Amino acid sequence: MTALIALVAHGPMGMGASFMAQLQEHARAVLATKGLGDVKVSFPDSPYARVAHLSGDVPQERQADAVRLLRTLRGSAGAMWDGGREALADAGGSVPPPANAVNAAEPAPAQPSPPAPAATPSPTPTPTPSATPAPKPAPAAAAAAAAQPGPCQGGVDKALGGRVMSFRSGSAWLNPQSRRMIADVAAALKPCRGYALVIGGHTDASGSEAVNAAMSRERAERVRAALVEQGVPAGAVTARGYGSTRPLPATNAADPANRRISFTVTGGGA
Repeated sequence: MTALIALVAHGPMGMGASFMAQLQEHARAVLATKGLGDVKVSFPDSPYARVAHLSGDVPQERQADAVRLLRTLRGSAGAMWDGGREALADAGGSVPPPANAVNAAEPAPAQPSPPAPAATPSPTPTPTPSATPAPKPAPAAAAAAAAQPGPCQGGVDKALGGRVMSFRSGSAWLNPQSRRMIADVAAALKPCRGYALVIGGHTDASGSEAVNAAMSRERAERVRAALVEQGVPAGAVTARGYGSTRPLPATNAADPANRRISFTVTGGGA
């Protein structure tokens, strides 16, 4: 109980040695109350990370129970088994795979023009002048038109003003600057109707892809919940975790700048 009180006092924003020790003690107590006292739990301290590392000679079913339990532990950012078998779970107990959907904020590929219909042969042998084909739009102009964002995406981009929401390693905590950005995005979406917003969570390439996928999903879910609190309709917002599969252009995949959130708006209008 003492550890729980101290944990709530520090809150999930803490990352110091005292907080991490209390988080580990609380995790052990919670596992013991559920009959999982034989599962060993620890948290990295170089650097500090709130992802629980689990170990122990226990059946796979009990491993899954321990992961699900620590996944919902206040202050924890997830859980994984040591020895190369990651099991960072979402609320349903499974590792959420990276989404395969294409980010709508990226320029859409130009669609090929349909082939022109075959000319109908003349019924007489007398040759007729061929019809002059209609001029096609210049490829550069067509690509530029496809790359133009819609009004709602443009409003979100303007509200962000080039700012990028970033995170510490192994953390999904929203700092005050991130929360101001969320409030600005919510205000930009207020005049929009009938839109769909995809919040993309991203990580750098350090660590395993399973951990990166789950951490990026956790970051996106935190941003989604904060937007809903700001009045954005819950049904219009989807959170997706891309892990390290979509690094920023001209950056190394391991660059910390890739720990970020992207906002992609499709449809909608004022």
